[in-house]
Amino acid sequence: MLFGVHHKQNWPMSIVRFFNVYGPRQNPIYVVSKSVHRVLNGLAPELYDGGEQTRCFTFVDDVIDGLILAATAKEAIGQVINLGNPVENTMAEVVAAVLQASESDLDIIQIKTSDRYGEVYEDIPRRVPSVDKAFRLLGWTPRTSMKDGVRKTVSWAKDNEWYLE
Repeated sequence: MLFGVHHKQNWPMSIVRFFNVYGPRQNPIYVVSKSVHRVLNGLAPELYDGGEQTRCFTFVDDVIDGLILAATAKEAIGQVINLGNPVENTMAEVVAAVLQASESDLDIIQIKTSDRYGEVYEDIPRRVPSVDKAFRLLGWTPRTSMKDGVRKTVSWAKDNEWYLE
């Protein structure tokens, strides 16, 4: 619909797609925020199927920078732009980063996805966004590594006890 309005009425718009955004204030139902929440509450983090699946985690501050650029750059008008970090990390690396940033020695709980969700659930082993357009049109590239972003998220959570309730 947006493209139709854009082309028919010359309405300036762009579509921005986010990939695995994490950071302070995120609902603790996603891998980074859930692991931070669990570990800081003294609960072992969970790791599904050995943790070899990869994702590209994008710190929220980087996404905000990209979103502002997409909203203000003429080059973004009429475009679909992916905002994500092209650097892959395994789920095991992410959970290890949370434990390290939390200075925790908790053991990881290994979970088989099929035991928790049944045979109908199938996890995607690898997801990597193409962010070439964001770089080419906006000059945007994420600056925060997964480990640095996890450190910032853990630090924020420690300073905001209400989040850990």
